[in-house]
Amino acid sequence: LDNSTELGKCIVQRFPLHMLTRLHDIQHGWVTFWKREAYGETPAAWSPCSESYAVTLARLRESIRHFFSNLLTQPLDSIAEYFGENIAFYFAFMAFYTRWLVFPSILGVIVFIVQVTSMTLDHWFCVPFAVVIMVWISFLLVFWRQKASTLAYRWGVLDYEVEETDRPEFQGKEVIDDVTGEIRKIYPLQKRFLRYLLTTPVWASIIMLTLVIMTTVFYSQDKLYDDYTRGLPLDYTPAFPHLSDRRALSSTTSPSSSSSKNSGNGVNLTWSQLADSDFWAVTFFYPSLYGICVSLISIAFHLIAKWLNEFENHPTQTIFMNRLILKVFSFEFVSIFTSLYYYAFFTDNSADSSYLRISFTILSLMTVGQWWKVFLDLSVPSLYHRALLYRMRADIAAMNRKVYAVREWTEREKHRRHQLRRRGGHSVSSEAEEAVHEEEVELQEIERQLEKRIALLQQGRSRCWEEALHARYNTFSDYTALATQMGFILCFGAIFPLTPLIALLNNLLLIRFNAMKICYTRQRPIAQKVG
Repeated sequence: LDNSTELGKCIVQRFPLHMLTRLHDIQHGWVTFWKREAYGETPAAWSPCSESYAVTLARLRESIRHFFSNLLTQPLDSIAEYFGENIAFYFAFMAFYTRWLVFPSILGVIVFIVQVTSMTLDHWFCVPFAVVIMVWISFLLVFWRQKASTLAYRWGVLDYEVEETDRPEFQGKEVIDDVTGEIRKIYPLQKRFLRYLLTTPVWASIIMLTLVIMTTVFYSQDKLYDDYTRGLPLDYTPAFPHLSDRRALSSTTSPSSSSSKNSGNGVNLTWSQLADSDFWAVTFFYPSLYGICVSLISIAFHLIAKWLNEFENHPTQTIFMNRLILKVFSFEFVSIFTSLYYYAFFTDNSADSSYLRISFTILSLMTVGQWWKVFLDLSVPSLYHRALLYRMRADIAAMNRKVYAVREWTEREKHRRHQLRRRGGHSVSSEAEEAVHEEEVELQEIERQLEKRIALLQQGRSRCWEEALHARYNTFSDYTALATQMGFILCFGAIFPLTPLIALLNNLLLIRFNAMKICYTRQRPIAQKVG
């Protein structure tokens, strides 16, 4: 049933329908776990006047204890059975990785307190903290392999392998294999190379455009911060970078600046500045704007990257995903991690000044940027589904009105012809009898078409059409966000020690938001076994 057959060409998409009983059980134990409800149970009405103060306090304590003790508890076996091992492994790693973030989060808070009390961002504590982060990530990967092997054995997919076949979308010339005698598709290498020559400049141009936006944003932030330190009026208009302004902008933040109030640190970071609203606006405006813009560009780039991959005509799913990873991670690296290289090579700021700007940029990207992307990932597909559902129901209602109008017309025609027959009696000519017979045949054909339309309308009210309008769920974007977050911790954890703590808090919410996304706003994915 692939695209090579006539029946396969008529199939738009394939997806399994949700089993509501099992889905609701998973939702109650995964998304709304704090309610402690089972599917079909109705909680008893509660009022503070219906029980004593001690009972209410005990119930509140029990609810709080249950909430915090089950923050990282997930029904992984039910998820693997219902959604497939591929998705279950993702959520298992999310919970495992979040637990491991507790230790570097505590250590990062200690390092951050030392930085604040000493008013020095480039503190020597950052060096051992960076070493601890490197050792921590090494042990994380080792222990995750053990955990993954345990889960794979429990789910029956340990050492699971499957013979990979060509993708249904792969187009090529069909030839007979000399060894097996089977029909297989081949695609000349030179043709694929020509397609690479067309697709590579496209995604490279998008990456360069993102790099220009990044440079403009950080240059504008430097210029705005320069105006703030000089006491000039603040102008939030974006400014395009000029190499001639490189020294001028960095002079106010360099260690030799005469305007520096904190000699030796190279940055005018004081308690009075921390209490100034303009300081926070200057430091957060452009990084937050950049996080919002990058999220929108990232969503568009993912769609373009998939289209480019389809155009390159890769034979297997493994090669397809490898090329997609190359494109997406190249974009993510340029759009997110190049801020370090901007402050390291483009500006002449001191270490503390670069640390401060990079720290605020990371804070903006991990809060405003990430949650803006989560908001788009949840709200846009849901609103689009509601719009499609409203349009489908409006079309069904309009078709219903047409069907009832046609049915009334046919009934009136039958009644009119019956009256004509009664008035005419038996004195009817053969020509008139033949005309009446043709009209009856036409009415019967209209009634048959009407019955087909009624059957289609009944099928259109089925729940499967509502689920077909949902977006498809793909773990690739979630894995990309997770890899980006780990990159923040590895590359920037020594600069901004609160990075693991922010990642920990984000993941505690992302686990439930992703669970809500797959249970409420996406089609049920086809279960895939992975080893």
